[in-house]
Amino acid sequence: MAFSPVKLPKFGFLYNGLYITCRHVSKWIPSSLRTLLNIDSLQARQVGDPILREQAEIVDISTVHSPEFKQMVERMFKVMRKAKGQGIAAPQIGVGLQVFAMEYTGQHMKELKDQGCSDKEMKRMGIALVPPRVFVNPEIRIIDSTLLAFREGCLSIEGYSALVPRAKEIEITALDMEAHPITWRTMGWPARIIQHEMDHLKGNLYIDTMMYKSFMKNDWGNYIKK
Repeated sequence: MAFSPVKLPKFGFLYNGLYITCRHVSKWIPSSLRTLLNIDSLQARQVGDPILREQAEIVDISTVHSPEFKQMVERMFKVMRKAKGQGIAAPQIGVGLQVFAMEYTGQHMKELKDQGCSDKEMKRMGIALVPPRVFVNPEIRIIDSTLLAFREGCLSIEGYSALVPRAKEIEITALDMEAHPITWRTMGWPARIIQHEMDHLKGNLYIDTMMYKSFMKNDWGNYIKK
């Protein structure tokens, strides 16, 4: 129940006078993960945390059936739902593994409508219900490379959003929670969520590809003096 250790040189980057060391490779150590899962916090890791900028590790198939792995996925859903998110990747809870979860519920649709989004706009965005799904060691293939830009937020960049161009249609292949191979071809909003989470597994965030002048604090209006 362990990854084969690969010796790679440590690296880091200089930011604001601080040298931040990034971790390349870690072993699957159940005791370490168990310690993480015993932490009560249900907060997603925030931008600036080095783990969000690391390439996530491939999951050893033998670990998928372990109690620790299942606990990790449960923690991911808890963090995502607490923040009313639509997707979450393992690095966002501090685990550098190639795993992400997603769901899009009727409540998400209701909140979108409450914010003034019309049925016509929701159709244009490709909004669709998605039951809880987990993807292990995912890979995607672009089916329709037409770029569509819609506003995205992120659990790891709380309170901000921006317009982000994403491919219209993709196909994802991965393993499910039973380590069975799955393939899903999808478009619209589900495809956007998948691309967003795949970025996390590569150490990328939406701010890397956003239309930078659209970046905003979601409650900016509260700072205007009346």
